[in-house]
Amino acid sequence: MNTLTIIRGPLGVGKTTIAKRLAEIHSVEYISVDEVLDQLHLDTTNGIPVEHFLKANKVIVNQIRQHNTPTIVDGNFYYQKQLDDLIRQFPNDHIIITLTCDIESCIQRDAERKKSYGEDATRYVYDMVMRVKTTNLFDTTNLKTDDVIHKLCPLLSKK
Repeated sequence: MNTLTIIRGPLGVGKTTIAKRLAEIHSVEYISVDEVLDQLHLDTTNGIPVEHFLKANKVIVNQIRQHNTPTIVDGNFYYQKQLDDLIRQFPNDHIIITLTCDIESCIQRDAERKKSYGEDATRYVYDMVMRVKTTNLFDTTNLKTDDVIHKLCPLLSKK
């Protein structure tokens, strides 16, 4: 498995659920970008500037290197600069998986959460995430978590 696996996508697409399950299945570390931002008090209410994500990246990279084990990181990654900065640390030892879904499903999934971010935030994050182009796109629309896991496990086991 790659040292760095990034699971990214819009709000409500299932990133955290999928990333945690994959980390459990493959017995690897799991890091949430949102949790790192929160711990560093960088999660601002009026949008998060790219500089805050770059600070979070430093913590993530240090943690991966300290544990010296493959790690799955989940987050929106809606700035290309943030994504490039993180993968630059592991140039030949990473994979990026972008989970996609139609916007209406993301809005519905967000509304069903204990802590909903609301339709406006969901649309905003969706637009930001979809601007960043990557390979390995997986549409989660109408798929159950186990179906997504089943499709992703072989991809992660290739290395």
